[in-house]
Amino acid sequence: MLKPIRVLHVVGKMHRAGLETFIMNLYRNIDRTKIQFDFLTHYEEEGDYDQEIYALGGKIHRFSVMEDKNLISYLKELNVFFKKHKEYKIVHGHWATLGMFYFFAAKRNGVRYRIAHAHNDRMPPGMRGEFINFLIKPIKYLANNYFACSQPAIKWLYGKKSKVVRKNQVKIVNNAIDSEKFIYNKNIREDYRKKFDLEKNFIIGHIGRFDFQKNHKFIIKIFKDIIEKDDQAILFLIGSGPDMDVIKNQVKNLGLEKSVYFLGNRADIPELLSTIDLFLLPSNYEALGIVAIEAQAAGLPTVVSDAVPEEAYATELVKPLSLNADEKEWLKVVLKNKHIDRSNMMDEIKKSGYDINDLSDFFENFYLEMI
Repeated sequence: MLKPIRVLHVVGKMHRAGLETFIMNLYRNIDRTKIQFDFLTHYEEEGDYDQEIYALGGKIHRFSVMEDKNLISYLKELNVFFKKHKEYKIVHGHWATLGMFYFFAAKRNGVRYRIAHAHNDRMPPGMRGEFINFLIKPIKYLANNYFACSQPAIKWLYGKKSKVVRKNQVKIVNNAIDSEKFIYNKNIREDYRKKFDLEKNFIIGHIGRFDFQKNHKFIIKIFKDIIEKDDQAILFLIGSGPDMDVIKNQVKNLGLEKSVYFLGNRADIPELLSTIDLFLLPSNYEALGIVAIEAQAAGLPTVVSDAVPEEAYATELVKPLSLNADEKEWLKVVLKNKHIDRSNMMDEIKKSGYDINDLSDFFENFYLEMI
C-alpha cells in the first residue's frame, strides 16, 4: 500500500481561530490514506488543536522565532529543516507574516510545489503592520501556486497589478465549514440556556480574537445602547487575545459586568451558536470572516460591518452596516432581528459553496495531481 503524500502546512500556531479552524475542517474531511497533513508552527507553546493533529496522524514541527525574534537564526533553522525533510514536496503556506523566509528556504532546498494562501486583507495599523506589509512583498515571487479566500485577500497579498493577478493565477477557495455540525438544534438551545440560567434572555454573540481587527470596543458601545432598550439582553464574547483586559475594563466602567459574559476559547461553538439569538461581527477589516459563515449555518441573523467582504454573504441572513453609520442604525437593525424563526440552513450553505466536503475533494485532487 502506498504511503500518503505528506503536505506541510505553515501557520503561526494551531489555536482556535478562523484560519486554523478552516485547516482543521479540511484535515478532518480529506482522505488521510492519500493525503496527510503536517504542520510547521512558530511558537513553542501547544496549540488548541495539537492533540487532535497527533490523533489524526499529523506531525508538528515547532520553531521558536516568535519568542526569540531572531530572524537570521530562523532562516538558518529553516534551511536545515528542509535539507533534512526531503519528504515534503508540497509546502502550503497560510501564514504570510514570515512567508518570505519559509518559501525562500523551501525553494532553495528543492521543494517543488510552494502554495501561498491569503487569509487576510490588511495588517494592524502602525509600525508593526507596515513592517509585515514589507515582509510579504516577495511571497508572490517565491511561491508558484496561489490561493486566497476573497478578492480583498488577493489584492492584499498579491497586489492589484502583479503578474500572478494579471494572468488570473490566483484561485479563490471558500473557507468552508462542516455545515452539518452547525444545524440549529432546539434541544441544545434549551439545555444550554438552562445551564446559563438565561432561558428568557435575548442573547447576542460574538466570536473573535480580542484585538483591533474584531472591534470589541464598538461591540460594547452598541451593546450599551441595546441594554438600555432591553434590560434582559446578554452579550457572549467568545475568544481570547491581547485586548481582553481593556474590554473588561470598558465593560466594568459602563456597569455591564452582569450582562457581558467572557467565555474564552471554546470547543462547543456549534452549541453556543444554537444558544444565542443574533451574531454580531463589526470588524474593522476581514479577508472573509469564517465565523459569519458558521453563524449563518446555525440560522442566525448575522449583523456585520461593511468591512466583511461580500464573499461571506452566504445567505440572506447577513445584515451589513457601515462602521460610519450612526450607532442608532446598528441598534435598529439588531432589535429588528431580535426574534426570527430558526431553520436548517445546510442546503443554503452548500449552494453557496461553503460546505467542507466539496472543498476537501478539491484539495485532495489538487495535491494528488501535483505529485
